[in-house]
Amino acid sequence: MYVRTCLLVSLLFVLLAAAPHRDSKQDAQIERLVAKLGSEDFDEREEAGERLAKLGEKAIPALLEATKSQDLEVRRRAARLLVPLQRQVEEREVARLTAEIGKVGMSEFVRLTVSDEKYATKERWLTLKRLTAAAAARASAEGKKKFEAPALEADLTVVRKKRGEKPEKSWVRSRLLLDGDTPSFTMLSGCVVLSRGSLEHVTSISKCVLFIDGDVKATSIDDCVIVCSGSVQATGIRGSVVLCLGKGLRAAALDDNFIEASGGARCNGSIDNVFLNMDRIRSTSSRGDVYFESDKGLKPLFPFDAQKKK
Repeated sequence: MYVRTCLLVSLLFVLLAAAPHRDSKQDAQIERLVAKLGSEDFDEREEAGERLAKLGEKAIPALLEATKSQDLEVRRRAARLLVPLQRQVEEREVARLTAEIGKVGMSEFVRLTVSDEKYATKERWLTLKRLTAAAAARASAEGKKKFEAPALEADLTVVRKKRGEKPEKSWVRSRLLLDGDTPSFTMLSGCVVLSRGSLEHVTSISKCVLFIDGDVKATSIDDCVIVCSGSVQATGIRGSVVLCLGKGLRAAALDDNFIEASGGARCNGSIDNVFLNMDRIRSTSSRGDVYFESDKGLKPLFPFDAQKKK
């Protein structure tokens, strides 16, 4: 709840910046309705909640303030009213960010970010951060279990490697911008990686966010968010959110992941995974896996091809 409230607060600034001038009379009305959430009369509390719900996003600032009220009933009802409003604000902001990516397509976005320092602005890094958080939130909502995005820290060291340059074998807490296929890494930990080409082999990837226009091959992948245009191959994948649009996903072991793979998935052992918009995977053993279909998966968040203007 804390993380979602923080996200709502950040999105609220976007909402208020774009909003028309405040209506003092309406603000006063909202304050009176919020106060009635703690009324001793049950019907009055219910009516106040219904009227605040109808006011929609205009009531968000007052409801956020009400979550800090000393009155338990006011706090409880304000928090409950914020849930659908929060979702509404989040979805609109995510749609805006996705449309921004869609102007060029994810492949071109990665290419430009990797090759052009002027294109890789703070605002575009923030877009990736918000979409990564949205991917984890969508995986949690659709999969009915908690998935978290690795923290994208603001002070990560930026490393830009041109085609043909060989990066060091191990990286921790870095932004890696790779132009072309990368032969191998020993370890990636706490990194954000944008690559205009495949990661040919990484021994260990943990708590990373990967945007790869190509394939990903690794020994172990733990607690990551991976978006790639190609396939994913690993010995083991655990606790990760994975979107692969290529030939599919192959692993020896899958444990507690959210996976959307256009080319299907194959593994030896699968435990407690959520598979979205996929046929039943080919697995030697499977326990606790869930399959479902939804148009609110990961694909719409990351359009690899530029969206045509209507």
